[in-house]
Amino acid sequence: MTQQAWPELVAQHVAKQLRRHRESRGMSAQELSDKCAALGAPIQRSVIANFENGRRSSIGISEILVFAAALKIPPVWLITGAGFERTMEYLPGEHTDPYSCGAWFYGTLPQEGEGDDYDENPFPYFEDLRFDITNLTNVLQEVSELEAKAASEAPKLEELGERIAQAEREFEEYTQRGDKAIAQIHARLDVPSESDSSDELDSALVESRNSIKQLTALRESLKEISDQQATFTAASQLVSYRGFLAEAESDVRESIAAIRDRGWLLPALPESLHYLLKEEGRKVKRVGRHRSLPSD
Repeated sequence: MTQQAWPELVAQHVAKQLRRHRESRGMSAQELSDKCAALGAPIQRSVIANFENGRRSSIGISEILVFAAALKIPPVWLITGAGFERTMEYLPGEHTDPYSCGAWFYGTLPQEGEGDDYDENPFPYFEDLRFDITNLTNVLQEVSELEAKAASEAPKLEELGERIAQAEREFEEYTQRGDKAIAQIHARLDVPSESDSSDELDSALVESRNSIKQLTALRESLKEISDQQATFTAASQLVSYRGFLAEAESDVRESIAAIRDRGWLLPALPESLHYLLKEEGRKVKRVGRHRSLPSD
């Protein structure tokens, strides 16, 4: 394979992937051309047809980028054929599988003789930051929604709290009345000779039964109120998510510090997260990492 022929082979490889992805989306060459034009990079239908049919033997990076954007796929899919090709000639006379080539593009798989610079590959760090920003954005949204929900639940929870307090006061009152009635019953049973002991005993028994009845009803009422309180979960969830929020903010600060520590430029952060840029970040030494989003 000559140096001149190799670029043509690469172009044919890309053309094959372009047609595959275009047709899998039910898109005609004209429709692809229209989408490219809508992106501000017009590519005529005839150019696409000639390229796919092998009548055009070269393709530029700019064209790969606009084709990928029009098809809504990563550019590396067109270049490597990942998922559909077993091998590709990524350099003249050098073959590898598409996944290894994609890892080379991403910077996670150095080619022989490329040295140890991959230990300081920016991409995993920027991927960490992207992941952390997504996580933090999700947590902030959840916290905002829980705060609104907790605010709407607060009046009802306050009402239920007052009902519990009232029920507990009544429970204490009937407990004391029941205890007093039982004490009177025991006293009258111990002194049966008194003339009025029978009436007083009957009265104490009535009071005791009434207290037991009221205490039973209050227990049921307290359980009912407690069950209602349990349905209002926003406040308790908010406590947990504020913990998630502190952790998520710490992760973003750590990613920012890792990038700054290596002298790399930060990508643009959402305006809502600019407050994290104003805080002094920790200097850290680490490689890319992956975490899981908090579950509900």
